[in-house]
Amino acid sequence: MINSVSFKTGRKFENHICDHVELRQISDAVCKEHGKSVIPFTHFYGNKKAYWIRNSGKLTHRDMLRRDVDEALSKCCTFKEFEYYLKCLGYRFERDFRYEHPSVIADGWKRAVRISGLGEKYSREAMRQKLVANQRLPELYVLITPKWKRAPLLNFEYQLRQARRKDTVQLLFELFIEILKLCTGSNIQEADNRPLSPMMRAEVQKLDKYIEEYKLLCDNHIESPKELLSFQENLSACISALEQERYALRLKLRRVKTPEEDAALKEQAKKITARITPLRKKLKVALRIEEHIPKIHELLDAERNIELKHNGLIIKKERGYER
Repeated sequence: MINSVSFKTGRKFENHICDHVELRQISDAVCKEHGKSVIPFTHFYGNKKAYWIRNSGKLTHRDMLRRDVDEALSKCCTFKEFEYYLKCLGYRFERDFRYEHPSVIADGWKRAVRISGLGEKYSREAMRQKLVANQRLPELYVLITPKWKRAPLLNFEYQLRQARRKDTVQLLFELFIEILKLCTGSNIQEADNRPLSPMMRAEVQKLDKYIEEYKLLCDNHIESPKELLSFQENLSACISALEQERYALRLKLRRVKTPEEDAALKEQAKKITARITPLRKKLKVALRIEEHIPKIHELLDAERNIELKHNGLIIKKERGYER
């Protein structure tokens, strides 16, 4: 618990990075004093934006790249194989290993990221030693790298067109979830058919939430944004009505005269609360769906464009004559 205003200075508490560091230090000291475990210290300095992105459970561009670089380093034996592996994962080399500091960029990123900037073990010499050590591992010679030409999203969309599925919100979430399932650790057979977009692959962390949202859409037969809005309004109306009913009971509790009447009113209020809780949970998921729809469209559009470009399916229109 923190006082909102300091007794010493009279100033209001502001949650700056320095305050967060001090609170962590106090919390760690209390935990150690009582024999509790302590969360490893997070690096606060440098990019403050990256700290808050990680704090909210998301991945920065460097985190995505570090994860893919680790995967490539564990499965490659030369710099040439390493470059090819990262290109198969949707990255482009702005500077390759002919330079001292190779850098890569992915679609949707504003600027390239130096691989050596990911940490000490990602320097050119450290990676060379790792790749040379891999040459002594016989199991690496049977590993399969991701396919160069692959289009998981385009393939799914083709299957849906063949089945003549109607374009609905349910179908949007179904398509998105199927793409994310290709990135899960349990789906080993499709590991070489993952999406090309690093941003899309990063969303696999929220797969459980997307499945929960898809289940709500299916259970309540919601197929359009208009139906979703109507569903939200109905839930809000039901919750408001129940809250008014519970409020009336709590007003009566102020004027009770017997313990029996007090217990009966509290029991009624408790039952109403039990009815409100699942409705609030549904409303929270419905509001989350509304926020995720434009983001899903954006991620799918980005993945589609990358697949078209990567597989050479974009046809440039040229004039058939000269002026």
